Amino acid sequence: WFSWALMLSMMLSTHAEVTHSELEIPIKVGDLDLRLVVEDGTDMDAAVRQMSEKFQEMLTQELARKTQESTLDIPVQISGTKVNLRIIKGNDVKAKTESFCEEHSLDDEVTASLTKEVMMRAVSKGFVPLLTLPINLNEDTKLEFPVFIGQNLKASIVEFLQKHKVQPTDEIVGKIEKEAQVRLVASGLQPLSQFVFKGSDGKDLPSLNIFVGDNITQNVANFVAQHQLPAESHPQIQEHVVKSMRAEGLMPISEFPVSVDGVQQLLPLFVGDTVPQAVDKFMRTHGIDPVHTDTMNARVLQRAEEEGLSPIAAYTVNVKNQQVTLPLFKGTKVSDAVGNFGKVHGLTADEVAFLQQDVQKSLQAKGLAPLVEFKFDIGGNQAVLPLFSGQNVTEMVYKFGEAHGIGTEALQDVFNEVNRVMREKGLAPVAEFTIAWEGKQLALTVLEGEDLRQMVANFAQAHGIPQENAPEILRQVSAKLVAEGKLPAAQLPVSVGEKKLTLSFFNTQTPGQAVAKFCEQHGLDAAQMSPSLEAGLNNRLKEAGVLPLTEFTIGFGGTELKMPLFTGQKVADAVKVFVEKHSIPAAAVEGLVKEVTRRASTQGVIPFIGIPITVSGTEHVLSLYVGQDVAKEVEAFGQKHQVGAEDLSKLQTAVKQVLDDATKKTEGAGTATAGP
Repeated sequence: WFSWALMLSMMLSTHAEVTHSELEIPIKVGDLDLRLVVEDGTDMDAAVRQMSEKFQEMLTQELARKTQESTLDIPVQISGTKVNLRIIKGNDVKAKTESFCEEHSLDDEVTASLTKEVMMRAVSKGFVPLLTLPINLNEDTKLEFPVFIGQNLKASIVEFLQKHKVQPTDEIVGKIEKEAQVRLVASGLQPLSQFVFKGSDGKDLPSLNIFVGDNITQNVANFVAQHQLPAESHPQIQEHVVKSMRAEGLMPISEFPVSVDGVQQLLPLFVGDTVPQAVDKFMRTHGIDPVHTDTMNARVLQRAEEEGLSPIAAYTVNVKNQQVTLPLFKGTKVSDAVGNFGKVHGLTADEVAFLQQDVQKSLQAKGLAPLVEFKFDIGGNQAVLPLFSGQNVTEMVYKFGEAHGIGTEALQDVFNEVNRVMREKGLAPVAEFTIAWEGKQLALTVLEGEDLRQMVANFAQAHGIPQENAPEILRQVSAKLVAEGKLPAAQLPVSVGEKKLTLSFFNTQTPGQAVAKFCEQHGLDAAQMSPSLEAGLNNRLKEAGVLPLTEFTIGFGGTELKMPLFTGQKVADAVKVFVEKHSIPAAAVEGLVKEVTRRASTQGVIPFIGIPITVSGTEHVLSLYVGQDVAKEVEAFGQKHQVGAEDLSKLQTAVKQVLDDATKKTEGAGTATAGP
C-alpha cells in the first residue's frame, strides 16, 4: 500500500497544474494494465486499497492461466489409485516420465507405453517439438530448428534466424521451410495433400487428408461413409484426388516392376520426369551398379511407350546454368507439368509463368496444343471446338456443327463468334488453300502471325503427308501469299541508330511506295533516307528474284522488246520464257542465247567463264566476272577451300592457261570476246 500511495502521490504532484475535475492514470505492472481514476474529493487511501485489491485479483487470474499453459497433468492408474504425473514446460519429458515410472515401480512395457502417450500429449500442447531440423548454414554455423505444432512455420524460421544473428533472406527461409515440410510429410505429421469437397447442403466438409503411405481407395471410401455421401461419388472423388496428386508430383503417373537382387520393386515415373531421370534416381536409391543403366532404360522406355507414357514433347530449360529436360506427356496439362517442374527445381513464380507461356506457344506451333478453344452451350451441355495450327477454320466449324446437330442459323452464330475471337487474338485467317493429295482435296488455312514452315509441317503430319513433300506445299503457299500481297516478297534489315527495323516489300507496291510507307511508319525523314533505302531495297529485290538483275532490249519485227534476266535464272531459260511470251520462232532461240549470254557477261551480270576445279576429291567451280582481278579471285578461292601455297601457285598458272586458251579460241572464231 505504501508503494502504491507513494507512486500515486508522485503522479498527482506531476499533474498538480491540471485543472480538470477528473484524472486518469495508466499503471503497467508486468503484463497487467491498470487504470486509476482520481476525481475531486477522492479518498486517496480508499483508492489505493481498491487498486491493490484489483491488482491482486488480476495477478491471481494471470498466474492461474500461466500455470495451466505451462503445466501438463496426466492421471495414471497405479494399483487402482489415480496418481498425477505433472510435466512442466521446459522439463525433459522423457526423463521426467521415466523417473515417475521408476518411482512407482512400473515395468518396462508400461514405461514405454506411458512415455509414448506423454510425448504425444506434450507435442500436441507445444511442450516438445514435432521434430528438430538440423540446419547447416555454412561450415561454422550449424543450428537445430525446432518445429512445434500449430506454429506459423515461416514466421518462426525468421524469428529463429534473427535470434541466432543470421540474416533471414528469402532463399535461406524458403530452403528451411521446404526441408521442414518434407520432413513433416515424410514423418506422417502433416498430410501429403488435402482436399475439400462440398456436402449435400452445399457447405464445405472437413478436409480429406492423404498421408504418406495411405491407401487412397480406402481413405476415400471412409470419407464417403463418414459424411454419408452417395456411393456414386466415390469414383469421382477418387479420380479427382489421383489426378491432382499426379499433377502436383505427389503420386507417380505410373510404376514399373523392376527386379532388384531378386526382389520385385516398383520404379515410379512422376510428371516432369524423363525415363532416364526416373531410372537414374531409382538406381541411386537402390544402389544398383550403373553398368545396368542402358538395359534398365531400354526396358522402362518400352513399357512407357506401351502405356502411352512417352513424352509428346521435351524442352531443355536452363536452370541455374544447367540444362534440364522438361518432358510433356499426353493428357497432362501444361500448367501442371511446368508447375511441378518449377517446384522441383526451385523456380520463382515469374519464371514458372514465363516458362509455361513459352511451352504453350511451342506446343501450339507444333500442332500439339490448340491455338484457341471455343466453348459453346448446346442443349445445356458445354461443347468445345479446338482449332489447331494448319486446320481450315470453315471446315472445322462445319464438322463441329454436324457432330452436335447445329442448325444453319445457329451455325452462323458459331462462325461469327469464332471469327470475332480469332480477330481479337490476332489469329484471323489470312488465306485458305486447297491442297491435292492422293486424289483428295485437303483444306489448309493460314492464320495471321503463324510460322508458315511449322504450319505446313503440322498440316502434312495431320494428313499423313510425308515430310519430304512439305517444302513443295510451302512453296505453293508462299508463292500465292506473295502474289496476293499477303506475304512480303522481300525484306530489308535497316539500322536506325540503335533500332533494328525491317523494310518489307509486297508485290502490290513499287519499291518507292514501300520505302515511303516505311519512313512514315517509323517517323523517318523520307527526303534524306529514301535514296539509300530504295537502292538497298532494289538490290535485295534483285537478289530475291523479285526484280530482274537486268533487262536486254531485243529487236523483233520492227519492235523493241524487253527480256528480263533474274538472279539464279539460266540464260537459256530466260530466253525460252521470252520467246514463248512473244511468239518468236524457235529457230531464233540459239542465236538469242548466244547474244544474251555475251551481253550479260559483258555487263558482269553473269560470269564470263566457270572453271571446274577439284579439291580433295570434291569438284568446285571458280566463276569469273568481267572487271575482276583474276589472281585475287584465285587466291580467295584457295583460302576458302584450304588449298596449300604450292598448289595455289600451280592453280594460278592453270587458270591463266585456261583463260589464254579460251581467248585464242574465241578470237579464232572471229567473235568479240568479253574475257581478258
